[in-house]
Amino acid sequence: MIPEKMIEVLKHEGVVSIVTQDIESHVVNTWNSYLKIIEGEKVLIPAGGMNTTEGNLKENSRVLMT
Repeated sequence: MIPEKMIEVLKHEGVVSIVTQDIESHVVNTWNSYLKIIEGEKVLIPAGGMNTTEGNLKENSRVLMT
C-alpha cells in the first residue's frame, strides 16, 4: 500500500528523483504530475527516454524515489 503522505505529496507539482542500480547507481528526474497511482498500491512512472533506468530495472527491480 502506498503511504498517505506520498499520495498527498504527489498532489503538488515538484521534482521526483528515481534511483536505480545495476553495476553503478543511476539517477533521473521527472515531475510529480507524470506519476500515476494505480489501484492504491502501484505507481506508474512513464520512462520515455530513460534507457539506462529501463536497462537497470531488467537486472535489478529495486527503485528508490525522492
